Amino acid sequence: MCGNTIRTWRKRICTAVLSLTLTLLAWMSTTMSSAKVGRKTPMVRPICPGPERPGEKTQQGFDILSFPRPEYIGNFRNPCWYGHSFPDDIQSSIRCIPVFYIVGQPKCGTTDLFSKLSAHPDIADKTAYSAVHWLSRGRFKQRLIDAPPKYRPRVTFDHYASRFRNSTNQVERKVDLSSNIIDYHPMIIGDHSPSTFADNQHWQEYVGNENCEEPRIINAHYLRHMIPEAKIILTLREPVSRLYSSYCYFLGDGTPEAFHESVVRETKMYTDCFKRHSVRRCAYDNTLSGMSDMKVGMGLYSVYLEDWFQTFPRKQIYVSFLENYSKEPESTLEEMFRFLGVSPLSRSDIQQIANATTRNIGKVRKKSQPMLAKTKALLDKFYEPFNTRLTDMLKEEPNWF
Repeated sequence: MCGNTIRTWRKRICTAVLSLTLTLLAWMSTTMSSAKVGRKTPMVRPICPGPERPGEKTQQGFDILSFPRPEYIGNFRNPCWYGHSFPDDIQSSIRCIPVFYIVGQPKCGTTDLFSKLSAHPDIADKTAYSAVHWLSRGRFKQRLIDAPPKYRPRVTFDHYASRFRNSTNQVERKVDLSSNIIDYHPMIIGDHSPSTFADNQHWQEYVGNENCEEPRIINAHYLRHMIPEAKIILTLREPVSRLYSSYCYFLGDGTPEAFHESVVRETKMYTDCFKRHSVRRCAYDNTLSGMSDMKVGMGLYSVYLEDWFQTFPRKQIYVSFLENYSKEPESTLEEMFRFLGVSPLSRSDIQQIANATTRNIGKVRKKSQPMLAKTKALLDKFYEPFNTRLTDMLKEEPNWF
């Protein structure tokens, strides 16, 4: 009787151990499989309260947070992975996307800054135009506007990676044999789309923003998911001068008087919105933005920057001001190279890069008349609380304030 009891318990214990072992193996298999493809558990995003808003359906196809990341290759500093080769390229099966992003704002010197940073031997894409605007709007657009609908697929992640084909070849060719890592590839790629910072015009289509009055998910979350270690360079400019520069650049036929009329109308739209709703809701209000020809809301820097600071570690964001960059280009470039972690350059090399011809200068702006004094006074008052908040956020950094 005692022997039967012992055998019964031994059998139960063996069964339990076997069951536990199988469970553990299954868990390890799932975990290793997920890690192999770079899969990340999708963020749990509660639905916003309130009634459903017609015409604002989210679309699963645009939900980057649910997409598995590629498995990035360990001996490449830039995010690169083994994937199918380009159609006419049998030499390589490596694909890459940028690791650093100059995210904004428009008319803040992003094109010139990217051109000068790309002069560094560790930064690829010396000639290609890398303002792809993929995160903000490019992936929502169709590729061939004049073609029949079936030939107009949207710009997918694969298309985005294809834009950096030449850069990828540069990255793959350069090998640092002195590194402790075998066949280490130190070169990096950048994207200088100035719309990434504040242009979230499609946020109501992002999964997780259902029925929301203001977004829970923005471009910053998508970028953090794709490249957790991404380096972010934010270029800003005194908002009043940035607005007038943009007006003169894109609407060159305008006059100071016409600019003033638009400023009066658009600042009133936002001021009225601030009285009824939160500042953040108004900043991300696509209807309000659509009614603003000059995009006055782009100057609400502090609102957008707070979201980026909450999404990325502070050490991964470098905030630069065009005013400082224009006055001290050499020291600014040196700081940015240090921030990007590329090899140091000599003082003469940095000076040569800084003295290169300025890119994408606003030629129309030179022909324009000065802004009216009353317009500047109105805009200064409108942006003052946001400028003050921005100063508080950047107390430990030199800025034009």
